[in-house]
Amino acid sequence: TWSRVDRESWTFRVWGKSQSWEDVSVLEQARDAIERWYRVQDPPTDGWPVFPTAHAPSKYTAVREAREDAEELLADADVDAVLREYEIAPPAITTHGTRKVLARIAENAGVEVDGEAPRLHGARRGLGDTLFRKDRGLASDILRHSSLSVTKQAYSHIDASERGDAASELLDE
Repeated sequence: TWSRVDRESWTFRVWGKSQSWEDVSVLEQARDAIERWYRVQDPPTDGWPVFPTAHAPSKYTAVREAREDAEELLADADVDAVLREYEIAPPAITTHGTRKVLARIAENAGVEVDGEAPRLHGARRGLGDTLFRKDRGLASDILRHSSLSVTKQAYSHIDASERGDAASELLDE
């Protein structure tokens, strides 16, 4: 929800693998997009999801669970208008829904990764790969791994490649 996004300190709270709330940095490259998204979305409350579902049945269910007069409200109105007017937060998009959106965007853009649509975790892996090559400690912190050894294990292919390059350079001397 928007209540978990701090647009002044540029952090947001996420439910981590550790089963606790964690503060995460919003990288500078994403800040303008988040600001624009906030203005476009114009959430009526801080409890509004940053990425609400587009799944109509879920939105109707939210209204029905929040209001006894839901059927009257929905009879001649758009469900999104009812959600906003009565400040009923729709559910957030699900992982499945996000995968479908990403696949549709990738297909429309003609983007494939290894012959398939990009995967949600791919962006995280790409960021981790880039950060690990520059600063292993920073990569571990940004990825919120429990230790540097977890990060090193996840990106061991880079370590192996770099060791091979370094050994080759020494042999060439």
